[in-house]
Amino acid sequence: MFNRALGTLHMSKVMYMHFTIEHLYGHHKNVATPKDPASAGKGITLYEFVPRSVIGSWVSCYNIEKSRNKPLYLNGAVLSILSSLLAVGLVWKFYGTLPTIMFVIYAFGSIFYL
Repeated sequence: MFNRALGTLHMSKVMYMHFTIEHLYGHHKNVATPKDPASAGKGITLYEFVPRSVIGSWVSCYNIEKSRNKPLYLNGAVLSILSSLLAVGLVWKFYGTLPTIMFVIYAFGSIFYL
């Protein structure tokens, strides 16, 4: 439990907190099948794959948490978006516009690299 919480906290720094849930309970279960948004199909380009993977993994996380009967306010996918908005808001409030833009670029770059 502690390792999962630590991983979730780490991924919140790059606005990709839902990844820890989807990776363990979705990707590992469905790897290399059409159900896995993190497995690229043959012939798909990187620029087609990344948005499909990001959106698909968020939807998968939402559905995993929903199937566990978690209330909406405890759903990891919803918390992922809320924590991302909070992080961007805090960076903007304390550091201003340019650092906020750099933070968002850093986060998207990290997600793209992952």
